[in-house]
Amino acid sequence: MSTNIASPERWAREVPPKDLRFADADLYVFKENRRLLEALGRIRRDDREHRRPWWQVVLVIAKVTILLAPVAGFGVFGGPITDGQGRIVGEADALDRALAVPIATWSFAIAALGPVILLGEWATTNGRRRDSLAFFAMGGAVVCGALTLLGLTSNGWVDLFSGATASIWLTMALAGLVTATIALLSKGRLRDATKDFPTVRLPNYAKLEELLSGLDEHGIELLLGKRERILKRLRKRGLLDEAEYEAMVSAPLGTGHKFDSHRAT
Repeated sequence: MSTNIASPERWAREVPPKDLRFADADLYVFKENRRLLEALGRIRRDDREHRRPWWQVVLVIAKVTILLAPVAGFGVFGGPITDGQGRIVGEADALDRALAVPIATWSFAIAALGPVILLGEWATTNGRRRDSLAFFAMGGAVVCGALTLLGLTSNGWVDLFSGATASIWLTMALAGLVTATIALLSKGRLRDATKDFPTVRLPNYAKLEELLSGLDEHGIELLLGKRERILKRLRKRGLLDEAEYEAMVSAPLGTGHKFDSHRAT
């Protein structure tokens, strides 16, 4: 099993109070049983990584290429070459103007799609919850853009405001706008459960109940034990009072969403 997904105890110990969802607790309780997760409309993150259809693989490669395009644009000026352990082993030569300017221009023309893609993911897949990766990518685009502009203009290859630099300015502007939009309009941080267990369909609670009823006594006891440890940790952190703890620990498995609904009313 992948160790990248937190254990139930670790999740209960580290989940920020504002991100606490009892439906998420069920996901960590069921993390080793893929059929139970699928009944909740989720899959493990590592399953998604290993079972992507070919067209999703192509999309991921395209996304990575777009997000790394600013690095390619800045790379026309050369720089140190490192080995796999971070040691500098050489120096890459800068390209001449005839190659550097069009490569930088087209790299940032491609990179301009990056902020749009991240904004779309934020608004749809992530449910308007911010992900630190988006801020890192947008910050990197702005830094690479500024350094590329500095390099192109200090060499006298282009004017600061010209057709050759338009794509760089566009990428930087979009990155700044998207960063501000996500920062100001997000509902909060992207929860660990959302990243660990991506949503693939709506939950089917009748199917979940059927699957749970088919488990033997030992299997049920294991799941109840995991849930009890989560609830004890949350109670110890002051995120549950005694009445809530008693109600949840005696509730049927997979009913965390009902307690989220009660808390929201």
